[in-house]
Amino acid sequence: MAYADIIRSAFPTMEDIADLIEGIASADMPTTLTTYTANPAASGSMTWTSTTTDACEYVRIGKACWVIIKVRGTVGGTLSNNLFVDLPFTARATGGGAALEFPALVASNSALFTPGIGYIGSSATQVGFTLNGGGNWTAGIGGVVANFIYRIA
Repeated sequence: MAYADIIRSAFPTMEDIADLIEGIASADMPTTLTTYTANPAASGSMTWTSTTTDACEYVRIGKACWVIIKVRGTVGGTLSNNLFVDLPFTARATGGGAALEFPALVASNSALFTPGIGYIGSSATQVGFTLNGGGNWTAGIGGVVANFIYRIA
């Protein structure tokens, strides 16, 4: 049965519904994650060196971008309050989905990840990470983990 007929049918079979879902889901939707370069950075004179990127991938669907990030390294220098990782595409500047915050996991002078905050500012090219409750990172092991969706400019 054709897709339009399945939608109009009052009594589609389970096979018809499965065919419809398979046809819609596989038509033009990306099904693989694309790796991109994290370019880890820190705010102010703080440093984030010897970084290891365990995951830095995305799937783009129209103007929506789903991102998975896990980066670890050593925090030092003059301690400050933000670690950054590049976004695969520039974020939307104004309107719905422009600036957003989301839950993330962060590690500050610890191998253990604890709750933190990820954020994307208006027209941003990076995602920032802060400790839960603010404050400066502590020298030592520093890392971020996040899984989020944002709107592309």
